[in-house]
Amino acid sequence: MIAAGIDLGGTKIEAQVFGADWSLAQRRRIDTPRDYAGLVAAMADQIAWITSLGDREIPVGISAAGLINPDTGLALTANLPATGKPFPTDIAAASGHLVTYINDCRAFILSEATFGAARGASPALGLILGTGIAGGVVVGGRLMSGHAMVGGEFGHFPISAGPVVAHGLPGSTPVALIENGTTDRERRIVGTLATIERQAKHAALDGPTLCVVGQVVGLALNQSEGARSGEARAPEFQFESRVGL
Repeated sequence: MIAAGIDLGGTKIEAQVFGADWSLAQRRRIDTPRDYAGLVAAMADQIAWITSLGDREIPVGISAAGLINPDTGLALTANLPATGKPFPTDIAAASGHLVTYINDCRAFILSEATFGAARGASPALGLILGTGIAGGVVVGGRLMSGHAMVGGEFGHFPISAGPVVAHGLPGSTPVALIENGTTDRERRIVGTLATIERQAKHAALDGPTLCVVGQVVGLALNQSEGARSGEARAPEFQFESRVGL
């Protein structure tokens, strides 16, 4: 056996063991517990099954939705009872086995760039469109992670314009938020880095929201306004409603 992987989801935990040629050798699936202690115990049980197959030093990787704070080691998860917990550390302690823990969407694009449809491509980008949005980017066979370990993350972010301004972008930089895009509940909010946090709070956004930052927002606005005055034809990318304070 060369390695083992555990796919941790909201309803099932599947362990797979791979042979020297990376072919699937064995698999085992169990239900995902709803409490944290049970979840850690279930993960340890899967690792015990893996090592019982004959190689106690086999590398074990875990993929799951969510993120791990690289400074605190605490988890942020949407579908598991692990938010605010040192989840990977507790799994390692309970199983007595070192583990590598990675976001499941990043695991997907890394596997595709190594073995699948994106093999040999650089860069390779994977985008997951499901109940949420997430993805990853692989360059030269390695995941782009960044200091905060959120490189390639297309999913859920708290809006915090302050650090962006502090690192050089002017507060007047245009920003657009598109909530529930392409649906009949779509809302578009346009502001600047200096105003967008207040605008988003005032609008009480609660659906999936795309954030666009940069001069492309202002360009689309200018073209759209020109079209309304008869000066030009507006492009597809236009912002027709504004929420301001």
